[in-house]
Amino acid sequence: MKKNLKSPRAGQAMAEMVICLIVLPLFITAIVRFGQTLIIQQRLLMAAKHGAILRSTNLVADTYVRGEVLHFLDRGTPKLERSRITISLAKTSYFGNPISHVTVGYRIRVPKFSKSFFQPFSTEEITLREEAYCADFRRLSGTPYLPDI
Repeated sequence: MKKNLKSPRAGQAMAEMVICLIVLPLFITAIVRFGQTLIIQQRLLMAAKHGAILRSTNLVADTYVRGEVLHFLDRGTPKLERSRITISLAKTSYFGNPISHVTVGYRIRVPKFSKSFFQPFSTEEITLREEAYCADFRRLSGTPYLPDI
């Protein structure tokens, strides 16, 4: 006669599966959000470099540079909201050489652990910022600017 003995490990696989079904989507979401943040950071850096190079030519107005940077950030994935984008343009000097300085920022919400048991997760708004510098192109007075095309 066979005895029906329950193993002490009975139900362990079911418990592990439930834990995996809860934790796995959290990990996937975290990886996707981290990737999106990296892509946004790279797009901000490219926009800042583009703006600095445009501004250093001294051929375009600041409004045009802002428009070009916004146009660059409008296209592409992930979509960036215009209301969250900040652009600052400045001119500095280093050893007497004029330098164009462009800073591009984007405000995002990130999850934050709180100390309250009843509200364990909250969000915090941070600003991702990228800067780019470019020395101004010097031209002799009276000589026309002829770009190499």
